[in-house]
Amino acid sequence: MTTEELDQLTDDQLEQLLEKRRKTKQRKEEARRKKYEQDRENLIKDLTKEAVEISIEIKHFKRDAFNKMDQFYEVMKQYGDIKPNSKGGFSIENAEGTLKIKYSSQTRKGFDERADMAEQKLKSFLERFVKVRAKETYKLVLQLLERTHSGDFDDKLIMKLWNMENDFDDEDWREAIKLFKESYNPKETTRYINFYQRNDKGQWELINLNFASINF
Repeated sequence: MTTEELDQLTDDQLEQLLEKRRKTKQRKEEARRKKYEQDRENLIKDLTKEAVEISIEIKHFKRDAFNKMDQFYEVMKQYGDIKPNSKGGFSIENAEGTLKIKYSSQTRKGFDERADMAEQKLKSFLERFVKVRAKETYKLVLQLLERTHSGDFDDKLIMKLWNMENDFDDEDWREAIKLFKESYNPKETTRYINFYQRNDKGQWELINLNFASINF
């Protein structure tokens, strides 16, 4: 509509025209908003669905890979390709030396309820024998008994106590150290499989599957 045509319109007609334009603009903005939200929903659903499918495939692959490597580990022991007292870690490569699988395990140790008994015996010994006679030793032993943020005894600190086993000729002291040693046992074993291939520079390159966070 030209300027001359607009000049011919009454105030009511101009208001109607402006209202029409406002509604047209609102409809376009509403359509744009709905399209954006729908595109977002579709993207989330499609990618999440694909991620779940891939996660399931990786989970199945991880279970299958560990089963096969466990079986091959037994074959290696029988064949003599690995020491009978091995802790389970080994690597295998293909004939061309371009592919490698590394299999390993890590056992986490911790203290059971006997460590709490040991702590009580140690504190009894400290109050009775050490606090007055050797204040520095008293403070040191208490520091070694300090727990981590998770409430557990610190392995390294308790092992320092073990090294002090013969420092005192006292039944509570010896019994406490004995209980600490007996309470320190394997808690859980985590197994790992890593896959590698040689890159153009001849270096081993990790094929990243992020297995560690996947339970099966």
